Amino acid sequence: MTLVHAARPRPLVLLVLDAAVSPEDPALASRAPGLAFLAQRFPTALLGGSGEVTQGVGLTVASAGLAQFVCGDAAALGRLRDGRTEALDGEDTAVTAGSATGDAVVQAIRSGRYDVILADVPGGAAEADAAVGAVAAAVFDTRGALLACSRAGLWFARAGDERSRADLRAGQATDVAPTALALLGIPAPAGMTGSTLLRPLGDAAAPTDRDGYTRPAR
Repeated sequence: MTLVHAARPRPLVLLVLDAAVSPEDPALASRAPGLAFLAQRFPTALLGGSGEVTQGVGLTVASAGLAQFVCGDAAALGRLRDGRTEALDGEDTAVTAGSATGDAVVQAIRSGRYDVILADVPGGAAEADAAVGAVAAAVFDTRGALLACSRAGLWFARAGDERSRADLRAGQATDVAPTALALLGIPAPAGMTGSTLLRPLGDAAAPTDRDGYTRPAR
């Protein structure tokens, strides 16, 4: 069965949003119109639980020989890099704050140097919306893909992918890292908790996830 991650996106951008936003918030259109726009056109998933959503991604990506860019404030950078202080092969980092984070991600996308970009976006719904909008526009000019996740939900957007061509199941925060690796075609390493949220194309069923949430088939 063909999977939605059959072709590796470049770059894959994973934004961790500090804002308390959910793709199924009825007030999302007024709080974050850009995120609401993406939710209307691309797959989303509800998330629960806790844990670092990028745990193990950087090291796994480096082991696969891919180039990556990681940015955020000092504390966020430490989380995104699993507490590492020494750079991995093919890894560039930058300490950013506020709107500079989104700007740095857009610049990294346009450079064409990176396979994977990880960033923590600070601030509330308005700040998250502005950053995601700018990053999505840059991603759509490439063959890349965007995963934007808050504690409550995940947005997945990819140039050329409409909602009917890809889907996600609901899950846990710890499922985000395996989902990112699945999009890259990289097996999750032993010990990584969670599993991909990607649903195979052609799967018309509406499976119930581990939390009992059922997403209707579209």
